[in-house]
Amino acid sequence: MSNLGTHFDPETRERLEALAKTMDKSVPWLVAEAVRRYVMDEGRVVGAIAVGLRQADAGLFTMADVVRESFSRCGVDTAQAWTTEAWSDLQKLGSRLTAENSRGLFQLVAETLEMLRAALGKSQEGRVPGTREVVMADPFCTLIYRVRGGEVQVLRIIPQRD
Repeated sequence: MSNLGTHFDPETRERLEALAKTMDKSVPWLVAEAVRRYVMDEGRVVGAIAVGLRQADAGLFTMADVVRESFSRCGVDTAQAWTTEAWSDLQKLGSRLTAENSRGLFQLVAETLEMLRAALGKSQEGRVPGTREVVMADPFCTLIYRVRGGEVQVLRIIPQRD
């Protein structure tokens, strides 16, 4: 394992030392564990985004009429392009919610997408070049998208851990 020098501000260093003492671990072990978890989590997210980008580049989007019909059942009018993986992500997220909350999910996503379309890429720059991200609070997830030719293309919806 590489030995990387890391410097912390005094407050963070103090908190690390207290946590290490409580856990009966060393500070280097704690830092290495935190970095290992970060690399695993970011690798998972970046891998999922890469799949969404490959689908978008290949033109693999869920049929527009399916998207419109699904959102319209919840009283929402929307017309963004969804990769097949992003659409699957939304369905999985919706399946965990009650019917009432599922309608709320579609409404929240539609409102978020409309805000994104109005802002055209002014949200947070994504982890992967050419993408943008917006964190949704309820349900806690990150919507990954890009804008091509003025069209919002939803690439993935990544659930976040609570």
